[in-house]
Amino acid sequence: DGLQRVEEELAAERRRAAAAIARLSERRDSAVDALEARLLELGLQLERSAMAQADAAAALERAQASAARCEASMLQRVEAAEEAGRRAAAAEEQLRCARAAVEGAEAA
Repeated sequence: DGLQRVEEELAAERRRAAAAIARLSERRDSAVDALEARLLELGLQLERSAMAQADAAAALERAQASAARCEASMLQRVEAAEEAGRRAAAAEEQLRCARAAVEGAEAA
């Protein structure tokens, strides 16, 4: 009778242990699933971030190229304006000379 009761208690303890192991196994599986989902989410975020970074780098390259073209165009305009200023100064000098010649001719 005592031996049978010990065996029953032992069997009950084994069932409780098996149930506890099953619960722990379910928790572990659930935690693993959650971790896998989180890793997948982080991987997707990383991929989107890398694509955004590549897009930003391409946009920066385009902006730099545009700025270089704008600078070159502005330099050409400055050079053209300087040349026009030199021509205007030369024309003014020719006009002064012509007026001086006319005044000299009228005085004579």
